[in-house]
Amino acid sequence: MRSNTWRNLAVVCAAGLLAIPAAPPAAAATANPSITWLGVPAEGGFSEAKAINDRGQVVGDFVTRDGQHHAFLWQRGKVRDLGTLGGPSAMATAINDRGTVIGVSSIATPAPNPVAIAPIPAGPEPVNLAPSAPDPTRGFVWTPQTGMINLDLLDGHPLMPFAINADGTVIGGINTTTDGRHAKAFTWRHGTLRILPLPPGDIDGWANAINDAGTIAGGAAGPDGVTHPVIWKAGRPIRLGPAGATHGWVQSITDRGRMAGYSGSPQHTHAELWQPDGTPVDLGFGDNSRATVLNDTGTVGVQRDRTSIAWHRGRRTVLGYSLNAPDTLDDAGRFFGNIRPTPTSSRAVMWDGGRTVELGSLPDSAGSWANAVNGHGQVVGWSDDAGRGGTAVLWTVPSRRSGR
Repeated sequence: MRSNTWRNLAVVCAAGLLAIPAAPPAAAATANPSITWLGVPAEGGFSEAKAINDRGQVVGDFVTRDGQHHAFLWQRGKVRDLGTLGGPSAMATAINDRGTVIGVSSIATPAPNPVAIAPIPAGPEPVNLAPSAPDPTRGFVWTPQTGMINLDLLDGHPLMPFAINADGTVIGGINTTTDGRHAKAFTWRHGTLRILPLPPGDIDGWANAINDAGTIAGGAAGPDGVTHPVIWKAGRPIRLGPAGATHGWVQSITDRGRMAGYSGSPQHTHAELWQPDGTPVDLGFGDNSRATVLNDTGTVGVQRDRTSIAWHRGRRTVLGYSLNAPDTLDDAGRFFGNIRPTPTSSRAVMWDGGRTVELGSLPDSAGSWANAVNGHGQVVGWSDDAGRGGTAVLWTVPSRRSGR
C-alpha cells in the first residue's frame, strides 16, 4: 500500500548546498511514457486524477458547469460520478485495491454548532482551522455496494480521512473542540469508528499514513503544541526516538514497517528513517531536512531547504528543481513530481537514476501535473487541454527491464 499525501512545496537545486557523494550506478534506460486522456467531463474547465490503485482504477474530481467539484471513478475507459452527501460538491482523494474510495463531500445542511476540521497536510506541521461558520464538509467512504457513506459519527464532529489500506481501514483526524484547537487521530472500518489513544502527557494526535499490516503513523503533541513522531500498533501508541529529540513527525510507512520523517527540535529538524522495530537512523543531511517517502527497496526521498534528493543505502542523488517535495515514489526507485520550465507553466516529470524525464502532455498543452503512481508504472494527474483548462490523464511508464 502506498500512502500519498498532499504536497505543495517548491524545491530548487542550489549549488554547494550539499556535498553529494557518488550516485549509485545509472539505471537502465526507461522508454518514453505514453499519455491517455481519461475522458472525464470538465464542463467547468478542469478535471484532475488524484490517485490510482494497482488494478488501474483512478479517482479524482472534475468541475461542473456551475463551478462545483464532483468526485469520479474511472475504470476500463468508463467514468462514474460518485455523487455527494447531499450537498453540491465532493472530491475523491484515495482508493485501495478493493475499489474503496475515500474523500470529502459537502452536506445539505451544516451542523447547527460550528465545528472545524483539523487537516493533516504533507508536512511538516498539522494545522488546526478555527471555525467561522457551521462546517458543511464531511469525510466519506464509497464502495459500489454501499455508495457514499457519511463518516460523521460523532454528533456533528466532521472527520477528515487521509489514507486507506488494503482491508479498508481508514485513518485521519477529527477536531474535538469547536474552537479548532484540539484534534485526535481516528480509525474507521466497516462502520466502526475508534479514536486512537495518545502517549502519556499528550493532548492532541494526528494520523497521516497506514500500511497493510495496520500500523498507523503520524504525530502527537503535548500542551506546548510541539509535535513528536508516533506510531500506533494494534491501537497502542508508541513514541519514537531518537533520545533527546523534542520534535518530529512520521510522514510515510511501508508495508514492511520502515518509516520516514524527521526529528530534532522545532528549530533544527533532521531527516530520519525508522526501522520496523522503531530504531531511528539519522540520514545525515543535517538541519532543515526531512524524509518524505520511502519504498521497501531502500530508496528514500529527502528534502533539505529547497533541494530534493534521493537517498539509497547511504548514497545521494540530487533530483533537481521541483515544485513539490519528493513524495511520489515507485518500487523501482523512480520519483514522480513537477517542474516549472517557465513562470506560468508546470510539467510532470519522472526522476530515474538521476535523469529527469518529462512524462509528456496532450497536444498543444501548456502544462501538466503528476499526483500519484501505482505498482505497475501508471501515473495520474492532469494535462492542459490545448489551453482550455486541465483534464485528467494517465501516463504509462514502461519498466526498465522490458522497455515495453
